[in-house]
Amino acid sequence: MQNKFLIFLDIDGVLYDWDFILSQNKKSGIIQTFNPKSVEALNYFIHKLSKDYNVEVVITSSWRKNMVKTLNVLKENKICADIKISSTKITSTPQFRGKEILAFLKNNPCKKFVIIDDETFDYHKYFNENQIIKTNIFNKSLNKEMINNYFDKTLNLEF
Repeated sequence: MQNKFLIFLDIDGVLYDWDFILSQNKKSGIIQTFNPKSVEALNYFIHKLSKDYNVEVVITSSWRKNMVKTLNVLKENKICADIKISSTKITSTPQFRGKEILAFLKNNPCKKFVIIDDETFDYHKYFNENQIIKTNIFNKSLNKEMINNYFDKTLNLEF
């Protein structure tokens, strides 16, 4: 049995950024189509990790308020096929996503994980830099370079 690896995934600013939205001539409304490069990067990451780990995606985004819709949009964008997807519990203070992740880890112990988000919330209080992939909602959603940089910086760690 393979060890588990958790990907704590935000959506807005990770799977699309405003440059992508504006390039699609969309100014507002509900986003249903993600940046194909970000989708490719996430699927690449999952595929690469799946060689050695049982990968699970844990949604930390505000999208977790409606997981049925979130799962449908992920499926429509061809993300996370054949992967278990869950979510952290929503607390009354969303700026404490780090605490939400800690609570999830307490109930679902796992030593191998990464947080992918465009915001930092309270992450640096609880997690080290090697456990975070930081994107940017304005012009730098998730891409393969970020994934490869993550693997490069964690290569020397027990991984």
